[in-house]
This record gives sequence, structure tokens and C-alpha cells, in this order.
Amino acid sequence: MRLPTEVERRDLIKALFGESLANQANTQRFDAYFQHYYSAVYPASTGDAVIELDTPALRSHGDIVNCVNLITRNPQISFDAFIQSAVDSKTGSSSQREKEHIARITTEVAFAINCSLKEYYAHNLLDNFSRHVKWEGSVSFVTFIQDAFDSVSLPCNKPHQDRSKKQLKAWKLSKRFSIKIRKTNNLLEHLILDPKNMTLKVFHQVSFLRAHLEKTKNEPLDLSFEESLKSRQRSRQKIPCVFGYHDSETRL
Repeated sequence: MRLPTEVERRDLIKALFGESLANQANTQRFDAYFQHYYSAVYPASTGDAVIELDTPALRSHGDIVNCVNLITRNPQISFDAFIQSAVDSKTGSSSQREKEHIARITTEVAFAINCSLKEYYAHNLLDNFSRHVKWEGSVSFVTFIQDAFDSVSLPCNKPHQDRSKKQLKAWKLSKRFSIKIRKTNNLLEHLILDPKNMTLKVFHQVSFLRAHLEKTKNEPLDLSFEESLKSRQRSRQKIPCVFGYHDSETRL
């Protein structure tokens, strides 16, 4: 698949962040996002060791927009139903590897999450727990994303529960504890600590978050995950909770 044209960039930004931001698709504002997009769609170009899959389901950037729309228009769609609509309706059949490839690209570019990790057990810096996250089988997308983000969210109804957490700075972790900061494009990996290797993953796509926040600035904070997805929006409440932001004093 070739790089997107200016028109295709507009179509992608319109589908992902709303029509009001489409006219900025070819400006520097979305350069960082498209680097993320390219890393998902063309992983070999960013230096990753991968085996690229050639699938009829994703031959164009328009196909990716269609896959995103399948989810945002019907958040209750299951993984199997998504694959049936996105892949099998075009090819007649597909391998499990191809299915996961399609789902991974779609969720990475639209929601900055990897939905196809086979085993995902880790420790969160602020809450010590383990979890397994994967979208598969008859599980609806909204159920998957609800479970995934609920498992990493901090309690948003206690804004001043532990203000010491707001004093947590990356340079302090590096200087005092020799923890190495590693960037990630996967929201589910934000603040994941590897105590063995002393590394901490931090989501670094700030422009992605700001675009979603701007798009939803006039929306209520109490939208459910399903309502947010149906309106092609991620509730403003979800992102701050995932990052541990609880009040107006905390900014991106």
C-alpha cells in the first residue's frame, strides 16, 4: 500500500477525529499522528522486524477507513462479525494470522491500542496487578475496550485521593531509581513497569490525545464507552482516567 495522498489524509482524519479537524490533516499538527499511522500500516518502514501480510481486505487507505467505521458505527460488533464483514466478505476465507493483522491495524490507527496481543501480563506503576487483554471470538468490541480500560483506569471519583501521585516525574524515576523510560504507541501499556529490566513504558502520542480532547470538548463527561464509539468519539473522561489525571490542574 502506498502512502496516503492529501485527500486520503483528510478522509482518515475526518473518520478518526471528526470533520472539524479534517482541514488540518496536511499540516504539521498531524505529522506525529501519521508517523504512528505509518508505523502501524507499514511496520517494516520503521525498522521493526516483521513479516508483512498482503491481504485483499486492506489494499487501500479507504479500506482502513471502512474497517474503522465498522467498529464506530456498531461498537457491539464481535471480533468474528468484524472479520466476516471486513475480510471474509471479500476473500471468502482468511487465516487467523490475517484476521489478527486486520484487527490490529484497525485498532492501532483508530484507538492507539493493540487488540491482538496473545499474552499480556504486566504490572502498572500506580496499581500492582496483572491482566490479560485480547479482542477475539464472540467478544464485542465495546466489551473488550471497556474491560481493557477499566483495568488500567484509576478511580476518577476521588480527585484528591493521593496527590503525591501528581508529583511523580519521569526524571525522578530515572535519577533516583535508574528506571529507563520507553515510549509506546499502545495506550494499554501506559505506565507499565518492567521491574526485571527496570523500564517504564509511557504513551507518547500527545497529538493523538489532544485531537480527541478537542473533538469532544463540547460533549458531556459521562458518556459510556458505547456512546463514545457510536459518535466516533472517545469520552473526555476516559483518557484522563487512564492516565491518572483527575482535575483541571493536570494538563497534557
